[in-house]
Amino acid sequence: MKSIFLIIFATLFLSASEAEQIPLSITITNIKSATGNMRIGIYNVAEDFPKEERTYKNKVYKINKTGSILIKIKDLPYGEYAIGFYHDENKNGTLDKNFIGIPKEPFALSNNFKPLFTAPDFDDCRFTYSADNSKISVELLNY
Repeated sequence: MKSIFLIIFATLFLSASEAEQIPLSITITNIKSATGNMRIGIYNVAEDFPKEERTYKNKVYKINKTGSILIKIKDLPYGEYAIGFYHDENKNGTLDKNFIGIPKEPFALSNNFKPLFTAPDFDDCRFTYSADNSKISVELLNY
């Protein structure tokens, strides 16, 4: 009887540990202001990127220091994604832009893609999140 219990317990324990997923760890650098929020838009469909209203998931983190922060996202299944970040310094919930559409607030894109004259494509920012690839780093841009 004890051996049956141990076999069942071992099977459940191993299944649970195999199912644990490594969170996506994101290091964001070049934070110059200790105010506002970091807004993150996660996309899994190419046609939706980078439309802010069509994200797969949105995350908001309070910024209270300069330099860099580490964010861990636990509720994201493994797969292919593109991510947009912006430091909403004035907490108005939108990426402020000038009259020709250039961001006035710091922003970043996965793969540290730097757009020149047009919005980025999904393929420019796409990365694969998996157990073997669970860390990314981005540097905020200031135009």
